[in-house]
Amino acid sequence: LDLLLKSSRSEGDPNLTMQPYPVELLLDAVRREHADGPNLDFEIDSHLPNVLADPFQVNLVFENLISNAERYQLEGSPVTVKAAKSADGNFVRFSILDRGRGVAEEDQDRIFERFFRVNENSRRAGLGLWVSREIIRAHHGRIGVESSPDESTEFFFELPLSS
Repeated sequence: LDLLLKSSRSEGDPNLTMQPYPVELLLDAVRREHADGPNLDFEIDSHLPNVLADPFQVNLVFENLISNAERYQLEGSPVTVKAAKSADGNFVRFSILDRGRGVAEEDQDRIFERFFRVNENSRRAGLGLWVSREIIRAHHGRIGVESSPDESTEFFFELPLSS
């Protein structure tokens, strides 16, 4: 974990292998990882440009966000994975949506903090979202959450387009 975190913080670290990477390949890896798991729906815009990414690190972000969504979704409802060009056109926005209990407004500003847990009784360390934030920051991307309690939650991250 320390090696991962160090590599996600330093631009020149050889452990972060940035390259132009097709969005379709990133999402194919997600499909393969979850082929036998809970129901995932995909809503992917066609003809998305390549992103500048380390595919291994980005896969860790997908795994963290999807496992959180699966944990909190309403039983039987799918988790939705979306990909589209960002509003400003400089990024591809990846979204993971679940229909569950949501994240309280007062927790949304802190949810990516190290060791923060929405559920204090959780046995988890509270590192998954923080690690995801650090990885996306190392990619010069953006990450966030939008949630309506008892309705839906969207965790999203944006990766820059490759030149």
